[in-house]
Amino acid sequence: MNKLLTLSMVLLSCATYAQVGVNTTDPKASLHVEGTPSDVTAPDGIIPPKLTRAQLVSKTAYGINQTGALIYVTDLSGTTSTSTANVTAVGMYYFDGSVWQHLDSY
Repeated sequence: MNKLLTLSMVLLSCATYAQVGVNTTDPKASLHVEGTPSDVTAPDGIIPPKLTRAQLVSKTAYGINQTGALIYVTDLSGTTSTSTANVTAVGMYYFDGSVWQHLDSY
C-alpha cells in the first residue's frame, strides 16, 4: 500500500507541472522561450508554421478549439474559402474561431 501511495504522489506531481521552458529551467508561463541576447550570432524569436493560402484553404480541421492559432502566410496562390476570406496579404494571421484574421486587424 505504501508503494502505491508513493507512486501515486510522484505521478500526480509530474502531471500538475505542465510548464515548458526553452533555454530556461524556470518557466514563467505555459511556454516560456528565453532568448540569448548576449550571443549576437544567434537569431532569437519564434517562427510559426508557414503555409501558402492554398495550403490553408485545404486545411479543414480548424474550429472553435483552435481559436488563437497563429500561422504565417507566405504566398497568396489559390482561391479563398469562407474562413480564409481575410487572407489577402502575406503575413501573420490568427484564427478567431471561425475566420482567419490578419494580425494587424484587431
